[in-house]
Amino acid sequence: FTSTRDKMLTTLPPELLFHINTFLPPPSLSSLSCTCTTLHTAVHQAWTSRLALQSSLYPAVRYSLTRLGWTKDHDEWGCECSQLVAGPWLCWPRLARSEATIEGDSNVSVGVGCVVASNKVFCCPKARGVQWRHRSRLGEASGGVLVEFDHLPEYNRYPLHVTQHHNTLVVKALESHPGFRRGDYTISIFNSDTLVKVGNMNPAENIKDVKSLSEMEIGNIAMCDDVIVVHIMFDVNQENDIDEDVDIENIRENETQLWSIKTSDPKLSDLHLLKTIKHPLAFCSLLDPGLVSVNNKIITRIGTPTAFNLNQIQWFSRDQVCPEPVISKFGGTLKTNGDEGATESESVGYLPVSVLSSYDYNRASVRLASLGGGDSEYIAVGLELGIEHRDKDHSYLIVVQVYHVTRGQVVAEGEFGTTNHIDEKIKMSWFGPHLLVLSRQKSTSSLYSWQPGFTCFQVSPCKVQVGSVHWGIDWVWGDFEGLVAANVNFGLEQTIIQTYHPVQRLRKRLKAANIEDS
Repeated sequence: FTSTRDKMLTTLPPELLFHINTFLPPPSLSSLSCTCTTLHTAVHQAWTSRLALQSSLYPAVRYSLTRLGWTKDHDEWGCECSQLVAGPWLCWPRLARSEATIEGDSNVSVGVGCVVASNKVFCCPKARGVQWRHRSRLGEASGGVLVEFDHLPEYNRYPLHVTQHHNTLVVKALESHPGFRRGDYTISIFNSDTLVKVGNMNPAENIKDVKSLSEMEIGNIAMCDDVIVVHIMFDVNQENDIDEDVDIENIRENETQLWSIKTSDPKLSDLHLLKTIKHPLAFCSLLDPGLVSVNNKIITRIGTPTAFNLNQIQWFSRDQVCPEPVISKFGGTLKTNGDEGATESESVGYLPVSVLSSYDYNRASVRLASLGGGDSEYIAVGLELGIEHRDKDHSYLIVVQVYHVTRGQVVAEGEFGTTNHIDEKIKMSWFGPHLLVLSRQKSTSSLYSWQPGFTCFQVSPCKVQVGSVHWGIDWVWGDFEGLVAANVNFGLEQTIIQTYHPVQRLRKRLKAANIEDS
């Protein structure tokens, strides 16, 4: 039986039907594909087109599809395209685990030193070097040492920070140094495919005054296609309040540097500073958490103008140069700034962080912020909502929001329980257009996902084993093949790198009930 509506759709020209399908979310496509063979074929074309587009926009998606053996031309009746578009983790009932243990790991923040690059897993034992292992052979004597920092202390209190995109891997190391508030930074660049060192970059090369150098702190380092972004903060005055007798003209503003390098084939000769973005949200460095993100379209920063304001998302269009101030229709003012530190004027937008649900809380603080890759206009924000006035055991309620940056809209919001620190409860990562959130419940963690077209977070049936209260997931990565995580016991100084793969073969079809919005 075919309804009149289906008959109308099947009589449309294939080009128009394909165009319509490009606007439908995964649940609607899954439902439409079940109606008749004609519409199934049309939907399958939409699925393959989306995956091909994601492969071109996101190197990680391209690597994962290649390892799965996926190609655009294949039999539509025996493929897994529907699951790949919606997120295969929504079909994973059980996961098989393999692991490798790192003994004596005194690293105080394991997660910031872990990344996945194609078939390699990088980690930083003791925060004194970077090692790598084959993802598919963790338990074997695979992998090796990428770099060692033998000059760092045996018990290094500063973790190594590792950032990776395409074939470029950046390592930030910090060594205590007399006269410097934080220490002396070393930022090294490697080719994550060939494991060859490219060279070092020096964000402080244009900072000449000794006072600024001694106060400098490097926050986030973020990457996208052919760009490395470094956020630099300066300690204004820890002994005096910014509202007292501080000469604003003599305060060095926090800045964000954009560096150019070919991330698919990094060479030191290609590395150069593109521009420096000034006009931070706050003069006081204590109100700048150093959270910066970048993709091919947008740069975002998080900050608080004063101690009494809510957090704001500050965003810049990478390719738009506005000669005159522009008023944004969505969520704040869009203006241009042409200060001396910038090589050109930037289009600037301000988006206040606001909680939609009616929670009983006394304050909201942004602790995590991550912009989607490619040309995404979505940013994921992890919030701590203060609830100590009504919960004697936990200080915060954890909420994750997704904002459409240029529209100024919250498109999804989810509650993930109470805790005393957000890192104890959730870990977030983007894989292509998919936002993955791993949330802990006692000895296991559940995986949630969101992508454009979903109005809420969808939960996977699979569970990730954590262990007793002494263990915690400090980092997670997910893709079409499975999950990779770092499970840490700080008391035992032990880190376990784990990989999870679905036990059963992916089902041929993702039922609409599995991903329908609740």
